[in-house]
Amino acid sequence: MSCVGAFLGVCGGGGALTPPPPPRRGALTPPPQSLLGQVASKCTAVCQNHLLKHLGNERRFPVYTPGKWLANRQFILRAVAIDRCALERASPELRGDEEVVFTALEYHPHAFKHASRTLQEDRAVVLRAIQKQPVSIQYSEVPIDAQFGLEAIAQNRAVLQHIPTNLLSAPEFMLEVLKIDDRALRCAPNELRDNQSFMLQACHITKLAMIYASEGLQNNGRFLLDAITQNPSVLQYIHRNFLSDPQFMLSAITQNSSVWQHIPENLLSDPQFMLDLFKIDRRALRYASNELCDNALFMLKAVNINALALIYASDRLRNNGRFMLDAINHKPSVWQHMPSDPQSMFDALKVDPIALRYASNELCDNELFMLEAFAISDLALIYASDRLRDDARFMRYAIFINIAALQVASPRLQTDPTLRFAVDLIKQNQLRVP
Repeated sequence: MSCVGAFLGVCGGGGALTPPPPPRRGALTPPPQSLLGQVASKCTAVCQNHLLKHLGNERRFPVYTPGKWLANRQFILRAVAIDRCALERASPELRGDEEVVFTALEYHPHAFKHASRTLQEDRAVVLRAIQKQPVSIQYSEVPIDAQFGLEAIAQNRAVLQHIPTNLLSAPEFMLEVLKIDDRALRCAPNELRDNQSFMLQACHITKLAMIYASEGLQNNGRFLLDAITQNPSVLQYIHRNFLSDPQFMLSAITQNSSVWQHIPENLLSDPQFMLDLFKIDRRALRYASNELCDNALFMLKAVNINALALIYASDRLRNNGRFMLDAINHKPSVWQHMPSDPQSMFDALKVDPIALRYASNELCDNELFMLEAFAISDLALIYASDRLRDDARFMRYAIFINIAALQVASPRLQTDPTLRFAVDLIKQNQLRVP
């Protein structure tokens, strides 16, 4: 039999193919599709881990990285945390994926450079990127005008150092920026910080503007006084040479009366300065040093300017009879500010017959005190309480001191026969209390 015949015989003749014989025992069977999928998934995970391990060691993608991995979202999300170039090598679709881009920004400041142009042109996306990394503004395709610049600074103050020079040189723009960041002038050009008109407006917005004024302006007394008028708090940042100059400080207080709160300690202990200041502001002695308030000569000069100075005298001086008498000689109205104790009032009556107009109600209702006061001054009973001037017994004692007492008695007692009889006896016999 020929070879062809033998082949046809095996195949069953007539050209019909016979089914293959059943597999022999021990032969391999093809694996199910589910198992193939598991193996493929496991291989994928192994490959990913291998690449990520390589990134962790080398900090860069290997040259043989398959393109399918650069388009794998889960892989790139993990890779951008390791390699700063991962986003650059990712597929265009992933470079336009906001989650991928913002994940990269968490780890790499310049990641926005590799974002898709679509994201770089999206105003809202750019502002979010700036909030995470201020340097992102350098890679924005959004025109950086004044409005966008202010929005960007509101998102992240650090972006100010990346704002174009033409905006930083614009006075109107920088004044608006100061309302957001009170230290914005650190990025302003020298020409702007030497502009007197601009700096005065800046000082009005924030006292910190004085820190960034040019050296010429910081040594310009006229500018400093104008700045104090705008904002007295700038005194905290004025050079100490000006703060220690009495004439400059007096001029500053004349410009703005609230400046006295920032006067340095050495001037608060200067007698002449405090007297000059007291002429301008009656509250000045409230902040005078304790030594000045306890200095009799200084306080007498202050009383001579205004009797209110006695309010700020030390307790030792206010309880010193000799000092109080000297004060009255300088300014009789001082008694309205003196302590209302009996001895002080007796001292006052010896100098001022109507000093009891400043006595307390308790003293004016005290019988013994009023009788002693009446013995010193004929006018003392004018200030006696209504109760005492209507008390027959009290008025009888007063009449024996001075019959003029009947003139200030109550209307009822002025017609009292007993008191009038006593007055007549005193007139006839010239009786007086020893």
